[in-house]
Amino acid sequence: MIISTKFFLSSFLALLIYGIASTALSIESTQSDDLSILPSTQDDFFSILASTQSDFLGAHNSARASIATSPRIPPVSWSNDAAAFAMRWITTLRDTRNCNMVHSGNRAYGENLYKWMGSPGLPSPNPAEAVKSWVNEKRDYRYASNSCAAGKVCGHYTQVVWRNTKRVGCASIKCPGNMLLVSCNYDPPGNWVGQKPY
Repeated sequence: MIISTKFFLSSFLALLIYGIASTALSIESTQSDDLSILPSTQDDFFSILASTQSDFLGAHNSARASIATSPRIPPVSWSNDAAAFAMRWITTLRDTRNCNMVHSGNRAYGENLYKWMGSPGLPSPNPAEAVKSWVNEKRDYRYASNSCAAGKVCGHYTQVVWRNTKRVGCASIKCPGNMLLVSCNYDPPGNWVGQKPY
């Protein structure tokens, strides 16, 4: 099901990237077709339109296809359940945490978070830019040791390209002070301790 929404038209001058990719320790089932978990106002949705789903999927699948490994890393497909969970969590962050970046702690999905902030006046970036920022962590990932370069973050990247992840769902929400939060959730989750992404 594609959820129609109005686009958030604010724009941003500065870009702030923050977050640590979650580490999955167990898998719990949270499959649901119950859309009652979604926020009641369509204004809260920024990026669940089909074209934006395509942008998110394209950014993920481009990164996955760029890995020269055999067998190839398969593409991911869109998950409305994961997108609904992402929307519910970032709504909680907006409503109860002042839009601070905090991981949900849900172990059913892997989770990447991203935050834009700035001032009005310029076109807002496509939310799929969040995926591109996570993919840029590739330069700090050391495959041989399955670790990040000293003092660097690379877990967002490893989640994006995690071979066994089959589905992704993303959402974004506007916050006071010209901020935008983006969350992508991955099913099944990646970043298992001691395992390489591919």
